[in-house]
Amino acid sequence: MYCGKCGAKINENEKFCSQCGFPAKKADTKVNQTDSSRGRMNNPPHKKRKIVPILAIAIVILAGGLLLFKTMPSAKKVGLKACKSALEGDIDTYYELLTPSYKEYMAGSGGWYSSDEEFKSELSSYEADMRNDIAASCGENFKAKYKVDSVIECDKSDLEAVKRELERDFGYNSEEVTGAALVTVSIQAYGSEGADVFTREITCVKIGHSWYVHRTELNSL
Repeated sequence: MYCGKCGAKINENEKFCSQCGFPAKKADTKVNQTDSSRGRMNNPPHKKRKIVPILAIAIVILAGGLLLFKTMPSAKKVGLKACKSALEGDIDTYYELLTPSYKEYMAGSGGWYSSDEEFKSELSSYEADMRNDIAASCGENFKAKYKVDSVIECDKSDLEAVKRELERDFGYNSEEVTGAALVTVSIQAYGSEGADVFTREITCVKIGHSWYVHRTELNSL
């Protein structure tokens, strides 16, 4: 231990400091009190209370981000859902998967169609043609299974060409486009007339963090 007055080292069996004569017990008590005070100064209670809420908030934010990333649909999931909903006549679901820019180009002000409903009607008619082709091969009440055969995503150089094409031909904001992919889906149909396999390619475009369907083929993809 050390003298609380002069700081000299004191042996445990000494009752007084050999340098200044200060009582060892008082020196020990003073040192302990000083150390205790220093401990309180180094770890103020209010700082400890702040650390816990901040850490808890950080954990919640991180967990939420990971959950969002995990549940966010990929190009594969979007392409598969688009193919299935279109062929089964669920045009409303299919329509929700189209990119906002493509819907604006086709059915917005100055678009090819006067309204979303008119555009949906045209889409429904197109998909009916495909269902009729399958029915002609497999039977009217055919069943179908869907499987993604491949997903080809653009690399950085190809993506730049895709972004220019989307902006030039369809009015996209190229800065919002962060990805593009070609999803190939096989449709295994079977019915009273037999079984057959059909293939469909779905063009998917990523806007920000979300994947959508761009209905027409892209030369750059």
